[in-house]
Amino acid sequence: MFLYVILVVLLMLGNVACDPHPSNHQTDQTMTMDQGAEAPVTASLETIQNGNYEWPEVGASLTVPSGWSVALDTGKLGLALNNDSRQDTAVLLFPQIRPVQALAAEMGAPMNIGGFQLVPQEIPEVSGVRISNRYQTLSQNNDVLDSFVLHQQGSFGVGLTILGLTSAQEDIKAKVLEIADSLSFQHPSISPYQEKLTGRLWRRQANQPSYSEYDELKVCANGSFSRVFALNSTGSGSYTSQTEGVWKILAAKIFLHDESRQEETYIDLETSDYRDVGPAGC
Repeated sequence: MFLYVILVVLLMLGNVACDPHPSNHQTDQTMTMDQGAEAPVTASLETIQNGNYEWPEVGASLTVPSGWSVALDTGKLGLALNNDSRQDTAVLLFPQIRPVQALAAEMGAPMNIGGFQLVPQEIPEVSGVRISNRYQTLSQNNDVLDSFVLHQQGSFGVGLTILGLTSAQEDIKAKVLEIADSLSFQHPSISPYQEKLTGRLWRRQANQPSYSEYDELKVCANGSFSRVFALNSTGSGSYTSQTEGVWKILAAKIFLHDESRQEETYIDLETSDYRDVGPAGC
């Protein structure tokens, strides 16, 4: 059961934020946005055991601990490392483009990752390109889980967040540190969406009897973005936001780091309804 929960969490990590990506119909230059679709549990468990794991989509490689195996999610942007002899211990890895300093306040407060409400047990520890903290959380069965979270900044604009979870008497911090110490970073592989999105203005509009939405995203060739979102609803009034920062495309997702709010979201580039409306002009 614990392994099943971990796989569900792994896939949920790929559905935490917004989603745009160009559709397969190249002629109409359309992307889709899906804000909360439930993905099927289709993670692959075959990948590797007890060896070096290459993760080109995020430009990372790591050593799988002895007695552990890897499950890779279908979007190739989440890994679950499972203890083969214990179904109550696992480690999740997923990419971040935020720098360490942007995570300091967040990691000192309760936070939710994949449905787990993590409560900090200590003050975050910052060491060079790493920030980490120990947490406790409850599983879906209300079991108390010990957790350790470490974010390691990479060398090419992409870092990794490592989340260890256990309900056993196991030093999950030591296991997370072992995995983190084995990390090395390279340039991520170039996404097939890179050329299509770069330098373009993408727009999404929705009009219903009770509400309307307007979402515009400029993907600038210099690595910056700007985004305007407006919502009008007869029940809750109007809302408008404007964000800007830096972007990076990994596999089929574009990650957006809002530099003023120090927040990160992403858009799934395989399920969106954005339309290419011309050059971004930036």
